[in-house]
Amino acid sequence: MIKQIVSIEDEAEISELLSVVLDSPQAALIQTYDAYSGLDAIRELHPDLVILDIMLPDLDGWSVYRILREEIGLLDIPVLVLTVLRREFLQPRPQLLDPRDVYMTKPFDAMHLRQEVESMLGMRLWA
Repeated sequence: MIKQIVSIEDEAEISELLSVVLDSPQAALIQTYDAYSGLDAIRELHPDLVILDIMLPDLDGWSVYRILREEIGLLDIPVLVLTVLRREFLQPRPQLLDPRDVYMTKPFDAMHLRQEVESMLGMRLWA
């Protein structure tokens, strides 16, 4: 079964990097570039994982995260927050993450990102 991953990332370079790093025959990466199109895709597809940037042009990622954690039907989707904002500058927001969710900063290590994605999806995608 192919796992669906929705990415909400407005930086073209990061989106392209994600498409290369997460390329797998067992995963489909659906890329969106703003909060509202991302939420639409999530509601329509109910993906297996969301990769969420915090600094978005239309609605900040924390607002998107709050919607995902409050809206019935989206509560079970794990979220990998991927941002340039380091945890120590965001107190107390990172502590609000659901225990199953992951917080990573950019720049990121590709292998570490793959490991986190595999762990969150509960399956191996790369050998």
